[in-house]
Amino acid sequence: MEINKKKRLLNFIIDSILIGFLINLILYFSYYLNSIDSIENTKQERKYLFLLCLTVYYLLSELVFGRTIGKFFTNTKVVDINGNKPTTIQIFIRSLSRLIPFDIISYLGWGSRGLHDYLSKTKLISIK
Repeated sequence: MEINKKKRLLNFIIDSILIGFLINLILYFSYYLNSIDSIENTKQERKYLFLLCLTVYYLLSELVFGRTIGKFFTNTKVVDINGNKPTTIQIFIRSLSRLIPFDIISYLGWGSRGLHDYLSKTKLISIK
């Protein structure tokens, strides 16, 4: 059974908080090790770090576990459109598709599936 938008939103919030925490942890250690020269560099590095952390977080979580930490909390997981375990290519496409700026608003017109689901031919299901 495909899940509703509320569970997807909760997944997004939990995963975003974790990604934000990871970015701040990396930046903290960068400051501590004096590898960041100025605040201006930090702004630019933060943009690239966000894109990198977002992609790696989703890619590794969904490749290894079939779900992110947010999905563990909501008892959901990623499957292909036939309900099977998605391929590595599908997860890779799914993770990269999240970088498309309007991916997050794609839920407004496409029901319970986002652009990253359509492009990767995957969906999110409840596992209870």
